[in-house]
Amino acid sequence: RSISEDVIRYITRRKDWLKSYRIKVNLIFNPKTPLPTALAMMGVLRKHDLLALARSRNVSPVIRQAASKRLKSGH
Repeated sequence: RSISEDVIRYITRRKDWLKSYRIKVNLIFNPKTPLPTALAMMGVLRKHDLLALARSRNVSPVIRQAASKRLKSGH
């Protein structure tokens, strides 16, 4: 959470870094990640990460709702 938004933008532009599932998950869970970016990356999340995201109070309500919706639709 202490990472600046500039660093997050830099990471999201690096395709070689975004090959890592763990980096994507950490970006999605980071409240400073721009909403469109986080929503676009949610398609790769595994069920247990979607559950954690839907329950997390550290992310935007929009992200929580999108995670819940994905879980209800069968992922």
